[in-house]
Amino acid sequence: MQKTLFVKSCTPALMFTGNKANTKPLGVFPEFVEAKQSVQNMFDISIEQTVGPCGVPFMMHTQTTVDMIAHLESKFKTTFADLFQTKCRYPDLITEFLLYTGYVTWKHNDILELYSGVQKWDCVNLADWQIDEFDRVFKEMRLFKTLTVSIQAQAWNLLSQQQKLLYLELLEFKKIINDPKHALDKLNTVVIN
Repeated sequence: MQKTLFVKSCTPALMFTGNKANTKPLGVFPEFVEAKQSVQNMFDISIEQTVGPCGVPFMMHTQTTVDMIAHLESKFKTTFADLFQTKCRYPDLITEFLLYTGYVTWKHNDILELYSGVQKWDCVNLADWQIDEFDRVFKEMRLFKTLTVSIQAQAWNLLSQQQKLLYLELLEFKKIINDPKHALDKLNTVVIN
């Protein structure tokens, strides 16, 4: 299944206020406690909130990202790619969202130095650990303020045919696809090379 789809127009006015991205800080989900601890240790900080929305689109300030990469390569004496590939695995389990949040918190002491704290849109994702919450998540996907939707590949495989069809019908309603049943047939086809 696809990762993320825009289901609403994305405009500069929706996404930015002045030179700040329109996102609000979020608490850290319990599923990311290990990642939070690892990032806190990397920067010797405490993280209470993350840069939102913890999904796509996730807006990183360009110069801050460049500075973060240089800082981490200098501190850990390795390439950023190697560092991230190591740290995204057990036991650290860091995500790009938490790593960036850690650096912003370390560098600026406040996420709101770069972000407006106001968000008039949502991204709605369904992960494998949320399968039992499909009805709630699907309801959020249908809301007017939802900008993007996604279903994690592992989650897609756990959905019933009816749940898959509901999601595809939503994509048809949002004019992303033309024929939910045809799409479902294609998504259920396994190609073996």
